Amino acid sequence: MNEIRESTSIRTYIEKNSTELDAQLFVKTLNSFLESKKISKQKLIRESCLNASYVYDILGAKKNPSRDTVIKLSLALRLSLSETGRLLKLSGFSELYPRIERDAIIIFCIENQKGLPCTNDLLHSMNESEL
Repeated sequence: MNEIRESTSIRTYIEKNSTELDAQLFVKTLNSFLESKKISKQKLIRESCLNASYVYDILGAKKNPSRDTVIKLSLALRLSLSETGRLLKLSGFSELYPRIERDAIIIFCIENQKGLPCTNDLLHSMNESEL
């Protein structure tokens, strides 16, 4: 925000930050996490409990995932809280916020390396909507 405020030209700002504004950056980052975590697409699909064709559409930049879907993918990849935050921001969503009860539960699960089933169980037991 400070860069935009201090910029004399929006074109200059966009040119300077083009890699961060790239619409494909979410997909590139997601694929990078798949590689670095050595997780196959099939395992991602299985661990995220998402439809295979939907995941392939996300990976092919044909579909934009919801915030909950990004969190499901993050849990399936066992991403850290900062990595999850990065994916959320790149997909246009707010990061998890500890003052929101549902987000706090999800943060707890991420920090404790819980998968999607455990996260959903805890959300359900706390009367919050499941992912």
